[in-house]
Amino acid sequence: MGGKLKGYAKYVIYLNIIKNKKLQNLFLVIKEKVTDKRTLFYGQISSYNPHLTVAFKDLDKKSFFKAKEIFKKEKFEDEILVDHIALAKENKKGRWKECKKFEF
Repeated sequence: MGGKLKGYAKYVIYLNIIKNKKLQNLFLVIKEKVTDKRTLFYGQISSYNPHLTVAFKDLDKKSFFKAKEIFKKEKFEDEILVDHIALAKENKKGRWKECKKFEF
């Protein structure tokens, strides 16, 4: 629990990501080259907590606790290649549209 988007449920399901040196360095480069040079509408990110969001916004309490019970028995291991970042904007229907993509 802890979702903070106004008007949405506070329940969030996410996968924790194991931090590693390459991921931490990627965060620092993005922070230095992008985040630190922009006016932000949210609090400045000072530390990196990588995660992969599975569900949020409309996740009700009953579904959250049901999913929590199911997922606590699961172990997920995989690796993904991060080869780009993108700037995206959420439209009025709640869908994200990519505005600009930066390849690595």
